[in-house]
Amino acid sequence: MAAKSATSYDTFRPFNTGGTAFEDPSTLQSRTLLESLNRFLQVTVPQKPRLVGVVPVMREAVRLYRAGQYPASLKLAENAAEVIKHLGEPFPTPNE
Repeated sequence: MAAKSATSYDTFRPFNTGGTAFEDPSTLQSRTLLESLNRFLQVTVPQKPRLVGVVPVMREAVRLYRAGQYPASLKLAENAAEVIKHLGEPFPTPNE
């Protein structure tokens, strides 16, 4: 039996929880937005505590993501980004 080549598809499995290719576009969209929001909030909340109210929404979005409920996670993350923008903070969404 021949060994798998180093360039086989298995070598490049995405980082989602199942180790398989993303089937639902909301999976990658949710993860990307959650990561961006996390970085933004880690830097911004200590300087602008009024944004701390977004943190519980983010926790729920992450919980939903981990539970495999990617569309619901994405919706909550998008809502969190809108609240941040509504408060006048220049949060750039990954699509901008």
